[in-house]
Amino acid sequence: MKLQPTQVDIKLSAFHNSWNLERIQNMTLHEYADLNNHDSLCYWLEYGTDELGLIGGVSLHKFEMWQSKDPIKELKDKRYSRQDGFFWNAKKGKTKEEAFSNIKELIIQIITNSNNLDWEALDKLNYHAIAKWKIAFIFSNKRILPIYSKRALLAISKGLGNECFSDRTPISTLQKYILQYKNEEELIESFAGKNYLAFAEKKKPNFYIIGSKYSDKNGHDVVPKIGEFIENKCVAIGFLAGLDFSQLMGSKEDKINDFVSTNWKEQKPTVPKVQAIFKKLSKIKEGDIIAVKSHGSHNQLTIIAYAEVVKRNGSIYEHRKELLGHHINVEL
Repeated sequence: MKLQPTQVDIKLSAFHNSWNLERIQNMTLHEYADLNNHDSLCYWLEYGTDELGLIGGVSLHKFEMWQSKDPIKELKDKRYSRQDGFFWNAKKGKTKEEAFSNIKELIIQIITNSNNLDWEALDKLNYHAIAKWKIAFIFSNKRILPIYSKRALLAISKGLGNECFSDRTPISTLQKYILQYKNEEELIESFAGKNYLAFAEKKKPNFYIIGSKYSDKNGHDVVPKIGEFIENKCVAIGFLAGLDFSQLMGSKEDKINDFVSTNWKEQKPTVPKVQAIFKKLSKIKEGDIIAVKSHGSHNQLTIIAYAEVVKRNGSIYEHRKELLGHHINVEL
């Protein structure tokens, strides 16, 4: 999520030059829902205001009334009604005219409550939350976060320290909680983008390959440990098992290299090889995937298990001197 302050203000100005409360009060169904019209309200919300936060990952149902791209599929869903090429939430009305009138009134209430900064009232309005809160942001004079997913708001709240919120927590409560951490001089879009990237961005997992055999007295990797990995729900590294590595997790490579070169005194494996192993260890994070191999290298690997890195007691790493050494907590 990237919200550029200059672009946010430009796009807000462009939107309001085309759409204001008076126009919405008088808009027709086609002005609202025709996505072939690049000046329709739904087009603006879906495509024309990406700089104000994306909502394109959610189906057109979020607008409560729409022209379907796949009418055959829509007809199979009994929650929606159809007339003259338009589909709508059946709870909004029996005809397209009745439904549109009710939907337009809801949008007017969203705007009115946003102008009045009455966020609790927004929670009670029966309009899809994703589109509702984007409309609210656009008409709020940038007084709320341009983040419209409850999942994202919950993740940010948790990242800022609140572990008690749940899916039942109103969005207005999440918004208020997060906003208390914004400095008065900080732009809302900068604050939102920073916290979204820190706590809510879905990051792709990294993939690692780690062996399941420890070295014997001659430095050969021949001692199988997969049974102990499974029993202890971990993937582990036995080199320098007597030293706690917890303070070096996530450290820069030069610190890792110094740690190994200072402490590794064996001939096999070589210092560079052990350094490479510990540099890999230091980079592992929650959610990463580890392929556990029994033997082989490069394209000749034999993978015997896959594991996802998880936190236990707040950490992915655990030092257990007498049992495997450097543990990475996983679910195998």
